[in-house]
Amino acid sequence: MKAIKKYGGLDANGRKGLYYTMSLKPNSAGLFLEVAKATILVRYMSGEIIASWSLQSLADRFIQKIPSLIFISANMEERAGKGYFYFYRAQLMKGTSPELLENQFKEENILVDLKLNKCTKSWYRP
Repeated sequence: MKAIKKYGGLDANGRKGLYYTMSLKPNSAGLFLEVAKATILVRYMSGEIIASWSLQSLADRFIQKIPSLIFISANMEERAGKGYFYFYRAQLMKGTSPELLENQFKEENILVDLKLNKCTKSWYRP
């Protein structure tokens, strides 16, 4: 893949790949996210598109992997070297949608960890 050769770096095993966390602001490699027409894009500062995903496919995959989730809020207090928690709220989250994901990307509540490398079998694994 051209993007790995052009923008990649070496991992701990000496393999060249793309290993970046991205937001709407350019990272140290000049890569950033853009939300456009129900799609999330990975762009380079020149405007070149490196990767893209449909928000619908991301929503579908998210629902498949995590159909529901409970967020628990707590305060922590340490007493005599032990941690004690006071749980004061639980929120059940179910499902998602392309519109919700779009909003969360724009609010930068969701970032992308891009890990793309060339495998030894000459194929690429995102």
